[in-house]
Amino acid sequence: KLGAPFYLKEKGVEYQFKLKGLMSEWSDWGNVPEKDFPYFPPGNHVLQIRARDAMNKISDIKEYSFSVTPPFYQTIWFYSLVAAIAVTLIVVIIRAREKNLIKEKQILEQKVKERTKTIEEQKNAIEKQRDELKVLNQEILQQKEEIEAQRDEITSQRDQIISQNQDIIKSISYARRIQTAVMPSKEVTDIILKDYFILLKPRDIVSGDFYWMTQKGSKIIVAAADCTGHGVPGAFMSLLGITLLTEIVKNTNDVRPHILLNELRTNIKKALAQVGKENETKDGMDVALSVIDYDTSTLLFAGAYNPLYLIRDRKLIEYKGDKMPVGVHINEVESFTLHEIEIKKNDCIYMFSDGYVDQFGGPDNRKFMSKNFKELLLSISEKDMSEQKIILDDTIDQWIGPHDQLDDILVMGIRL
Repeated sequence: KLGAPFYLKEKGVEYQFKLKGLMSEWSDWGNVPEKDFPYFPPGNHVLQIRARDAMNKISDIKEYSFSVTPPFYQTIWFYSLVAAIAVTLIVVIIRAREKNLIKEKQILEQKVKERTKTIEEQKNAIEKQRDELKVLNQEILQQKEEIEAQRDEITSQRDQIISQNQDIIKSISYARRIQTAVMPSKEVTDIILKDYFILLKPRDIVSGDFYWMTQKGSKIIVAAADCTGHGVPGAFMSLLGITLLTEIVKNTNDVRPHILLNELRTNIKKALAQVGKENETKDGMDVALSVIDYDTSTLLFAGAYNPLYLIRDRKLIEYKGDKMPVGVHINEVESFTLHEIEIKKNDCIYMFSDGYVDQFGGPDNRKFMSKNFKELLLSISEKDMSEQKIILDDTIDQWIGPHDQLDDILVMGIRL
């Protein structure tokens, strides 16, 4: 508050204020003897005051000096404290950062060492693998050279085998021509038998099964034989059998079939030097041999294992052969058995090897069997002989199907 010694007109006094250094101009004149200042900055201040009376007379300037104490947060010691704390924090942060950097550096150095160690190990492993691959490559090259040499040798051997095989096939084919030439030709069989068929299916190029026939006087002699083995060994036996039968019939007047088989057995044993020793070969043949005499209407039959089937009036009669081959045998008896049969016109007789009935095939891959063979012959016996052959051939082909033919097949049919 302010006061001025003007007594004439107290209420006419006006005042004016100015803060030195903070106000460039005096405040407006006012009649209120006090002044509120909302804010003084900290520090020393000088307040200038003057008054004016009702006569417009202005008093001298009065000055009032005072100080404003700053708040604690604006004091030097507070700034110093804050600065000290800030410096301390900065130092702590810097040291913590340095510590972390050192730790990270140590971790990084450890990782680098570990990585370097791993790389070194990998390098050593790669170098080891490289060395092993070099050795392996050398071995492969050596093996390649050996394989190529073996290939060349195998190729040479293959070519040699092919050449030898071709020579063998040529030889066997030539043997087939010889075998065919030795067996009766179709012209001869047509003259001797007239109404007949012969189904011969070799397993290989040449056959161990053979047929043979001749005529001596009024007697027709017919044989169906199955030699031991098939292929080339069987073919050689067939040539021996055909040759011996031809010689035996030529040199004897007694052509009864059991006599002929006895003589054939003696000659085969002599030709093969068979005397019945334990370890000698048991080569021989199974034979069905018939002698037909139309003058007496008789048929004489003897068999070595192989039987004779006669079909008359849709009935099948079986005449069994003896259970011994034409050749050396442990249960050999003195003579083969003779069967004497009265024949009638249109009788059908069948002689055959075991190749047909023993052939595996069909849906269950089993043998064809004698029962099925007999039923088949009964079902076709009244057909023409040429048609019978076709049916027998087709039936066994269908029976074999995708399987292999196991043995030579021979079936002879004659209508009397």
